[in-house]
Amino acid sequence: MNRLTLILLFVLLSFYSVFPQSPSIIGPQGLILTPTARFPVDGQIRMGYSNIREPYAFIKSKDKTTQNHLFYTTLVFLPRLELTGLLTFAPGTHGNDGSDTYKDLAVFAQYHLLRETHRRPNLAIGLYDFHSYSYYNALFFVAGKTFTPTHTFTISTNFGYGVDWIDTHLGDTGPDKDAPVSHHLVGLFGGVELQYLDIAALLVEYDTKQLNAGIRLFLFNRVDLLLTAMEFKTFCLGISCQFPLFPSN
Repeated sequence: MNRLTLILLFVLLSFYSVFPQSPSIIGPQGLILTPTARFPVDGQIRMGYSNIREPYAFIKSKDKTTQNHLFYTTLVFLPRLELTGLLTFAPGTHGNDGSDTYKDLAVFAQYHLLRETHRRPNLAIGLYDFHSYSYYNALFFVAGKTFTPTHTFTISTNFGYGVDWIDTHLGDTGPDKDAPVSHHLVGLFGGVELQYLDIAALLVEYDTKQLNAGIRLFLFNRVDLLLTAMEFKTFCLGISCQFPLFPSN
């Protein structure tokens, strides 16, 4: 299944062009784990895969789960609204279908309030994983500003704040209805991205708990390859492609 998904992604690459929002390792636009506030381009879709390793996997069962496999699709169809669906596979965690792989479907939404100008930053609010088991649950606002000191380098800064106001599971969670809700991005977070032309970018962020670093490679003008070092020591990776819903004539 993983091989067929990647083949499909690369077939799509040969027909469509890139759009400027780069994804975080969990799907929505961002740096590594923190969101960014770049204003979205309407009528776009992004598809990708990420691998997150222990101890940073969001879904885990004691020492049995060594990694999470994430498959996501992001859609920007309604103006200013970015929606992401994320399917997570956690091998080694018992699933509700009787297998040894736990499966979870999460939904993310981010609404962009202000577009960046010379004087003001981009501004967005986000609600992550507000349905079902809420492994990635977050409620936040984020602002971002871009600077171009030279013709070859671009610096993007993003800062935000998240809260843990959602304390109940929305949707059908069966016997786990009263289990505590896991919260992501509670407190201050932020990061910086230094991009060199359309070739590569260096990323550093603070995700309210730890410092992470990464490098993003822009391949074939259509592919984002994200290599990260969580807390500068555990390597994770992600790959995505993006294209317009309605190709230009």
